[in-house]
Amino acid sequence: MTTRQTISSPTPPNDKINSPISQKILSQNRTHFPKNLSHLVQNPPSPQICDNRDNRNNCDNRDNCDNRDKKPTVGADLSRTPPIYRPSVDLPVSDVFCETSLSALHFRSFAPNPFIHPPPKTLHPSPSICYQYSKDISHTQETERKTAVNFDLDEEQSEIRDMVRRFTEREITPNAGAWDENNHFPREIYTHMAELGLMGMTTPEEYSGSNLSRLSGALVYEELAKGEMATSVGLSVHNMVTGSIARFGTDEQRQRWVTRLATGQLLGAFSLSETASGSDAASLQCRAESRGDSYILNGSKMWVTNGGEADIYLLMARTSAGKGGAGVSCFIIEKGTPGFSFGKTERKMGLHSSPTRELIFEDCTIPAFNRLGEEGQGFKIALSSLDGGRINIGAASSFWLIWP
Repeated sequence: MTTRQTISSPTPPNDKINSPISQKILSQNRTHFPKNLSHLVQNPPSPQICDNRDNRNNCDNRDNCDNRDKKPTVGADLSRTPPIYRPSVDLPVSDVFCETSLSALHFRSFAPNPFIHPPPKTLHPSPSICYQYSKDISHTQETERKTAVNFDLDEEQSEIRDMVRRFTEREITPNAGAWDENNHFPREIYTHMAELGLMGMTTPEEYSGSNLSRLSGALVYEELAKGEMATSVGLSVHNMVTGSIARFGTDEQRQRWVTRLATGQLLGAFSLSETASGSDAASLQCRAESRGDSYILNGSKMWVTNGGEADIYLLMARTSAGKGGAGVSCFIIEKGTPGFSFGKTERKMGLHSSPTRELIFEDCTIPAFNRLGEEGQGFKIALSSLDGGRINIGAASSFWLIWP
């Protein structure tokens, strides 16, 4: 014997709203509700999205349905969507709220800016009423105009951009193809860039730096990338090293390295990643053991930009056991130090004129003077350097993102 199951009809959209419990909740929250609603005008209900998704072609209302091909709004309860009401006064789209259910407030338009258009202090849970802000709209719009951001470049920034653009068109663009094809690292170009003040862009002027803003630096990397991306990347890494030593180093360290880096006498490289710690850089295993007034380095580093060509390497190594980056310290390693050698050069799909190599440390002894900052501060120094580096690489990449 087959039992026939009876399926009840769907609940009408307003049954829940018109229930005694719901009406009680509404009445308790209408303490400040305006009695005169003559300024609100009800528009005809908007057509509902057809629920019969599997049989739309046989829908009785398919000729009048404007929403057959539209997808429902995420989070919206289509069976309980009330008619849309709009105020009779002309308001900006972002100044109108609409509620579509008792439990959730859905925006029928763009969300307002909370800093310029603060939301009303009291929201009444009426399912079919739109609210306007009590603040004077004309005053709010005037505030928006006064607080507008000016994105125009100033005279100095325009001159920097034009200078680097001319340099790129004259020195880099004509040679970029040959450099890339022959895997040639153009060290001579870095000497010319130092003459323009580009090798110490975030370095104080007292150490022969240019002390440029991040925006001015971004303009430089963007213009260089138009000629060759690899040169822009290599310069960015060098400035990360120069800026970090200038910021976190002692006076003696600044005098020894920063001035020569900013004037192009030395080239810098940044070393954080390892074979087993790429994105999770805090789990690095390269160790630096303290022995009196020196440290003994053992381990390897991977994917080092300017590797093999740079003279100074900013290295992150673990000096003590700790969770995450707690036991990581930062060191300045000079090329040619005993126990420091280079491994394989990575084969890449592009940026062939920018060498990416492995660093190998086997009982490499360096003086404690070469430690940058205190023990355990290395990971913070690394992240601070990468904050600026991400801006630089983003600026260099932006040209290619908009290239037609």
